[in-house]
Amino acid sequence: MSKWTLFFLLFICTIFCTFTSYIYTYRTDFLSHALSRELRVQVKMKSVDFSEQGLKVKGVRIHNPTDCALKSALEVDKVTIKMDWFELFKAITGIRSQKIVIKQVKIEKPEMHIEFFSKETQDNNWTRILAILAPSKEQPASRQFEIKKLTFSEVKLAVKYDIFPKTIQHSSIIAKIELTNIGSEQSATPKELFYTAFTKLVEVANKELGVQPKEGRNSTTKLNHKVETK
Repeated sequence: MSKWTLFFLLFICTIFCTFTSYIYTYRTDFLSHALSRELRVQVKMKSVDFSEQGLKVKGVRIHNPTDCALKSALEVDKVTIKMDWFELFKAITGIRSQKIVIKQVKIEKPEMHIEFFSKETQDNNWTRILAILAPSKEQPASRQFEIKKLTFSEVKLAVKYDIFPKTIQHSSIIAKIELTNIGSEQSATPKELFYTAFTKLVEVANKELGVQPKEGRNSTTKLNHKVETK
């Protein structure tokens, strides 16, 4: 091996180590920015930690579009992401990332804020968020994902009508929403994953609140799912 080849390999190794060190140091900001870019609304989180089985994210807040009175659309206590280290490596670096498989995503104790702008039209903040996330004919992203199982547990609902000044805390709790094999038939982009998961969450929340969804708003994706309520 020539000294120039060795020098080149050392240079590449140094760049890679610097990059991964930067990602690890600023992982919370990095993930917040990445999700904000995908959802096109501001996303904040308190901490992101690596574990033996993947990632643990705490204090997630997904903000509403700017024309909403409520500041946030969803606040989550903790998100646990289980995935192999090699899949996590692909997700971070982009190397061999044609398809990234996530074993499980657990979203614990989310509080969902629903702001109705008109009781007659049922237009609300979540219809606008889903409209932003709706799949389009854009060029497919280089990174495709599959989630084996995704669960929302202990979902609280808070509802606000623009004609009333205060937010109403809904008494019932959705104990569990479980989705399986998202992106198994056809790999999905991160934006498509969020659209699928949030569409089901909105569908269950609407049913709990007795709201009839608009035609055309439901996801066309067929999912294996089950719902438990308290």
